[in-house]
Amino acid sequence: MTDLESDFSYFLYEAGLYEKNSQYENALLSGKQALQLPGANESAEMPQLLDCLAMCVEGLRVQGIEPELADIELLAHAAMAFSQPATKEQRIKLMGALGTCARRYYDLELYEKAEELERRGLQYIENMEFDYKATFLVDHAILVASLCYQEKFDEALVAADAWMKMAVEELAENDIYFAQIHQTMANAFWSMKDFDKAVIHYKQALWLHENEGCEYCSDVPSILNPYSKLLFLLGRDEEAEAIKTRAEKIEAGEQG
Repeated sequence: MTDLESDFSYFLYEAGLYEKNSQYENALLSGKQALQLPGANESAEMPQLLDCLAMCVEGLRVQGIEPELADIELLAHAAMAFSQPATKEQRIKLMGALGTCARRYYDLELYEKAEELERRGLQYIENMEFDYKATFLVDHAILVASLCYQEKFDEALVAADAWMKMAVEELAENDIYFAQIHQTMANAFWSMKDFDKAVIHYKQALWLHENEGCEYCSDVPSILNPYSKLLFLLGRDEEAEAIKTRAEKIEAGEQG
């Protein structure tokens, strides 16, 4: 074992221990030491480290701590710089890291960076078959939304069409994963001013929640609120008021 491999393995082990104990900031510090080693991008253990750090970023958010942008930048750079992953496991771990960074960029309205990472991740999805494909299909909804925010509507339509075809192949028609897909599609079509298609996708997203008995789940208002605004915009005030009231009741913890 070379000095690089030995040092990298040590920092990876240390980061993993911190992550398992929910000490995410310490795990990030250990991980950054590994990433800064000369030649670290050539380590076969890099995808494992990136996966660990991605979980730390998500863990911090659960704790109410927003990760530093510099940490996201470092993680994203390492994920993009890693040479073509050789194994299925490496691809899955890399896609997880790319998706985590893309979501943070998207939340920070850095849509161009989010798009870049999502396109890299989609390359891995399109070139392989694996059991977790459905999860990553939902994750890569960010690509369509990022393109819309950049007003790259033609590219967004192409991406949305390809994405939906993949989803249809991988998911059952009533799979709850489709709810987020339809929600993203609705937001995308609204931004393109294709209101009829937006309404169709909002309705489908709501139906999927109802079909799963989740019509009062906490994430449903994220569908209801933009849907009600769209209905107001279209002059369908009575429907809009009913949708808005439903969202308010769920947010207040009421049902029915």
